[in-house]
Amino acid sequence: MRLFLIGLEKYGKGDWRSISRNVVVTRTPTQVASHAQKYYLRQNSVRKERKRSSIHDITTVDDNFVARASDQSWIRPVASGAIQQRSHEPP
Repeated sequence: MRLFLIGLEKYGKGDWRSISRNVVVTRTPTQVASHAQKYYLRQNSVRKERKRSSIHDITTVDDNFVARASDQSWIRPVASGAIQQRSHEPP
């Protein structure tokens, strides 16, 4: 995503071949164009109309938030396929 945005800034909208050849070298021009189409649709959509958020919607990082294993209720699958609550003690 980051390389795509750099290429978009450098070459502009529509020059997918240059972005593919010079910036996002792991993707074909068709793949870059497909990504651009999805990117622009997402940019133009109204956020409140979405049913689910996406990982691609993340724009900033909150440095004050740190998730710790001790704060979570970890679970593990049981052989029968059911889910059982796991204690914080090692097995």
